[in-house]
Amino acid sequence: MTTPYGYEQFWIKAKLFMNRAMDPSNDRTEDEKQLWAALALELLAKAALCKVSPILVAEPTEDGSHVLKAAGLIEGEAHFTTARASTIFKRCQKVFRPFSEEEASKISSGRNEYLHGAAPGITGIPAHAWWPRFWAQAHILLTAQGADISLLVGPERVDNVEDHLAQNKKNIEHQLMSRIGAAKLSLARFREGRMSGSEQAKWQAWPRWIPVLEYSTEATCPACSNIGRLEGSEIVDRRVTEYGADERDHFVGTIAEIDVSADYFSCPTCHLVLDKFELIVESELGEEGFTVEVDPEDLEDWFEPEYGND
Repeated sequence: MTTPYGYEQFWIKAKLFMNRAMDPSNDRTEDEKQLWAALALELLAKAALCKVSPILVAEPTEDGSHVLKAAGLIEGEAHFTTARASTIFKRCQKVFRPFSEEEASKISSGRNEYLHGAAPGITGIPAHAWWPRFWAQAHILLTAQGADISLLVGPERVDNVEDHLAQNKKNIEHQLMSRIGAAKLSLARFREGRMSGSEQAKWQAWPRWIPVLEYSTEATCPACSNIGRLEGSEIVDRRVTEYGADERDHFVGTIAEIDVSADYFSCPTCHLVLDKFELIVESELGEEGFTVEVDPEDLEDWFEPEYGND
């Protein structure tokens, strides 16, 4: 028995929409092609989550009917509703790094404005810039579900997609080079006294460091080689190590550590700021994130209590 919320259903529909988006004929405008692609992106996100568990695409409600139906705990012909695109993208960002909820939402918002707003086009971004951004997110979702590009668009279109992916990587490289170059130049101008009075005042007013995200660690700045701060808020792993056993085999201490995904870097010396995961990865600052030690007392709710040992 097939269900309207199964992996295969989302995958097949995504393929159908991408086929319409990449139709080589002149029957569709560029706006229409981007519309079908934007719709396909949401379906790919749902397919990726659904492959893990259909519960992840269910719309949360007070009575939990959609979640219960997705879990197979209730049957019947009751209508099943999936979560909103924004919710789906947020969930994907948490589990399918480096998927960007922000980038996906921009694509989705353009689609919604085109369908429901007064704007004549789906976006103000030219096609040669829009498609690389689209495929950067779509490719992550394909990888997450163990699929490759050819399975989605057919082998004859793979080269076209890979061109877009290559262009997106170049865009990230250019952004990083541009930010590093600007930081180096500004630092040199400040040290050599070539800044105007207002520029110098603004530079000196720049805070040494203000926390942006919950966790942080030191990291070497790729622009000036001084010490900056790498930050993140999403915990990807955690562990507790016991130490100091006494003669009665009672542990007398614990060390708690968490692994955090890096999403932000700032340098107080050259004022370089990298505020995207992709930029941090490209700079080789923290693709694997970073580890920080935390108070073991903060971990009490991470572990389930033991029962039956009274």
